[in-house]
Amino acid sequence: MFPLWRRDPLGNVVFRKLVGCAGCLCHDYDHIQPYSKGGQSTLENCQVLQARVNRSKGNRTDQSRAELIQKSFYCRVSGRDMDLLELSAYGNVQHEKDAGGGCRIQ
Repeated sequence: MFPLWRRDPLGNVVFRKLVGCAGCLCHDYDHIQPYSKGGQSTLENCQVLQARVNRSKGNRTDQSRAELIQKSFYCRVSGRDMDLLELSAYGNVQHEKDAGGGCRIQ
């Protein structure tokens, strides 16, 4: 089973269903070494990034982690909020048995 929630490399929480949109829980698939600069579409060169961060990064490789974090949307989401989003997107809520009753974030 793939997790519905995860953190991008900068620590931003993103929701699996929200890909290609512009909200704080949305994500894009990013080429670490940009495709336009010869980067390959391989697992090692791709990562999930919050959409706003990825779009501000563009094809640049000179931005530091701190600069990218500053581009992040601040998005505080409670376990209940996650449950409601899952329910509306998938029609149910999946809890990890060891997650203490909340949604699992990988």
